[in-house]
Amino acid sequence: MPKIPAMCDRCGKVQTSEVSIRDATMHIRDHSEGPCPCGGTFRLLDGTYVHLGGPINLCNAPEDDIARFKRALRELAAC
Repeated sequence: MPKIPAMCDRCGKVQTSEVSIRDATMHIRDHSEGPCPCGGTFRLLDGTYVHLGGPINLCNAPEDDIARFKRALRELAAC
């Protein structure tokens, strides 16, 4: 099941979160995933996540956050 990336609010590090979505639409706001080694907190970006069989998409979010989300997906795919 595809998992949503989480980003540190302090250093920007990306990791796979524990939140997964499959064939659904999910609205997320103010979700934290725990501490980052830098002292920050891993968080999911606020917005609407959609998974309908293809890649996870983020919508109903600021353009900057959508760009950050896409970069996070690329970074996790490269690992």
